[in-house]
Amino acid sequence: MRVINSPRVSEQAVLAALRDPAAVKALDVYVDALTTLHVAADLTRAAADGWDAGAVRGDLAGLVAGHVQGPSGERPVYFRSVGLGIEDAAVAWAALHNANVMTKGQPR
Repeated sequence: MRVINSPRVSEQAVLAALRDPAAVKALDVYVDALTTLHVAADLTRAAADGWDAGAVRGDLAGLVAGHVQGPSGERPVYFRSVGLGIEDAAVAWAALHNANVMTKGQPR
């Protein structure tokens, strides 16, 4: 990651690219929440360079609930999270629930 010397954090967030904009087109992109697309600097920059934000395959809630198709394995997957704590809690709950279903609530 390139470090930009700037007095404003917001400017650093906009200018710092975590992913080459051209590379995003070759990835299956998932996000923590579709509402965060406008604050993910790397995806915003990719969109400015021609990437279609409509190509996002889904969000974390959709993946956990089974409402969106998971990765096919044919292309690299890029999961972009801007750090929504509630999403982390949802994943932890889903993992615990799945573990309980798999073991029928019995300790392993």
